[in-house]
Amino acid sequence: MPVSVEWDNPEKTIVRFIYAGKWTWEDFYKYIDQANSMMDTVDKPVVSIIDMSESSYLPPGAAMHIRNVVRMSMSHNNSNISVYLQAGRFLSAFMDVLNKSYPDLMSNTAWLYTDTLEEARQIAREQVEKLHASLPVADASTPSAGASDTDTQETPVATNDEETHDAV
Repeated sequence: MPVSVEWDNPEKTIVRFIYAGKWTWEDFYKYIDQANSMMDTVDKPVVSIIDMSESSYLPPGAAMHIRNVVRMSMSHNNSNISVYLQAGRFLSAFMDVLNKSYPDLMSNTAWLYTDTLEEARQIAREQVEKLHASLPVADASTPSAGASDTDTQETPVATNDEETHDAV
């Protein structure tokens, strides 16, 4: 299979996309749908590891697909941080262009880069801890009178301005 998606930990807080060899946009869309279905089964933020260690391939037509790629990959309420494993300079540069071209789509996410699976997992665990620590604590005995939507609005923990373990 050129693309697969699986939970990377038993807590279901990290989902890992594995790209191998040549893959198509149809493969991508299929596995984004599968990941979104997986994230529907949990009620907490999930960090994605995008494992490109077995593929440096980007299918033709990336410019045509990219807006949909960003929308779909960040469309789930539980998704907002991605750790790229061995993404390569081209994909890293492409993501930087996306960030500048579509700031409205990219503002709710962080893209981090690394070279090893263990480092990707460590970064993902750290981001999960930060995300979960930033969640509002539900206390049924204390009503949240006066709380506004902006009080609980989710924002990504890491930003592209922070250190991103950029090893590519």
